[in-house]
Amino acid sequence: SSADGAQPKASLANTATGREIGMPNAMPEEVAMTQDRQYYTLRIDAGDLTIVYPVVILWPGRCNTLTCPSDQAVKREDPFSAKVHMCLQEKCSDQDTDHCCGDRAFCSSYSQGCPAGKSVRENADSVLCRGVACTQEADVETCCSMATSTTTTATTTGTTTTVSTTTVTTTTATTTSATGTQSTSTRTLTASSSSNTKTTSTSSTKTQTSSATSTETVTGTTSTTTVTSSTTTSTTLFCIEPNAVWLPLDMPGSKPDIVEDSLACKERCKQTNGCTTFGFWTNGRHCHLQNDNATQ
Repeated sequence: SSADGAQPKASLANTATGREIGMPNAMPEEVAMTQDRQYYTLRIDAGDLTIVYPVVILWPGRCNTLTCPSDQAVKREDPFSAKVHMCLQEKCSDQDTDHCCGDRAFCSSYSQGCPAGKSVRENADSVLCRGVACTQEADVETCCSMATSTTTTATTTGTTTTVSTTTVTTTTATTTSATGTQSTSTRTLTASSSSNTKTTSTSSTKTQTSSATSTETVTGTTSTTTVTSSTTTSTTLFCIEPNAVWLPLDMPGSKPDIVEDSLACKERCKQTNGCTTFGFWTNGRHCHLQNDNATQ
């Protein structure tokens, strides 16, 4: 063939206007982009050999307009590679999922630090961050939780019982050591008991909460032969009630956030000091937090 050793020449011609664009070194000088599809013909000549290719130029959709599966998120954009965040057609579709979406990261990879009094949650390896990588801006409320304190002490020595209890609550606790009676007022899930008998006395308290605002330590020493007393308080927090609105929508110092569902909004309330109720708006997935001053 006379094409052997010949210097190839390439050009790009618009099929609608006939405008021809030169391609020195096989690269177009400039192609004006529009939102509409443009159809071109790529012609390559080398000696007596000519090859023609049809070319379509389009304005691709961006990956961030695609809704990924629930356990995936849109991959991070690479400023040095435009094709990384471009879909195959003008609008992204399911065929772009593998290209645009990646697995969401777990909170166990969260390393940006938690606010004072909080730490990365114990079940971090099973809680998903919002994106393919955890960030402080998007995931601090999800990945960080309040520290939990649990203390149990029991002593049986004759007729003298010493009880030491550490309770994390949202209100206060009172003790009357002369009668051996303890009472606790709380808005969190708390259970406490105390009993004394003539020869054996035991006491145990276990409190687990992630929304504490104050801590009270109750210590009492009781010696008795006949008195038996017990107090039990149990309050269930954060029941979800559909079609209810609490006003004002946001308590002082709190701003609405976008979360996955009502359970995520509930968890955000549990992790926020002073929050007693919350509102999740399914249209837009907005989460609002309220305190004791809110009314239904």
